[in-house]
Amino acid sequence: MKELLFATTNDEKFAAAKAVLETHGIKVTQLDLDIDEIQGEDSVKIALDKSVKAYQKAGQPVVITDDSWAYHGLGGFPGAYMHAVNEWFSRDIWNKIAKIVTDRSITLTQHLVYYDGTTQKLFTANINGKFIEEPRGDSVHPSLCLAVMDGDDGLTVAEALSTAKKRDERAVAKVWQQFAAWFVTL
Repeated sequence: MKELLFATTNDEKFAAAKAVLETHGIKVTQLDLDIDEIQGEDSVKIALDKSVKAYQKAGQPVVITDDSWAYHGLGGFPGAYMHAVNEWFSRDIWNKIAKIVTDRSITLTQHLVYYDGTTQKLFTANINGKFIEEPRGDSVHPSLCLAVMDGDDGLTVAEALSTAKKRDERAVAKVWQQFAAWFVTL
């Protein structure tokens, strides 16, 4: 069985990775690292830099993920700043924004980067969705109660995370499927 470290503080992301990777005979271990991420609008640059920093801290091969959320009715905002925006915007602010946006389309861009000190491999997946007017579900990240992603059967991300739907069957598992197919060939 192949083994891998996933540098993330997000337990849900780890659970999704584990669900996919185990089906490919890959044992994954969560590595809780505090990584000082660069800020900016180039989500690929952010993810690549994050993988190098994770490798330097771990001292062994790692994989990281980084998400960028483009709300098209908001001109692509918040992009790579979603984590910070969810800290700044309350549920009430997100609800107000949801009521005034006319273009409700969303694109979630997921980047997954493997780095072993020599090989740095980037995987990217885009998942489309929509921004709904009324929040559903419960999450510490208010935006997840207003985002419905393709492949989640009309559930908000918050609702999908709380259901029994298999994590490896969600559209957001696509980037992990891509990675696993490559990693098992190493």
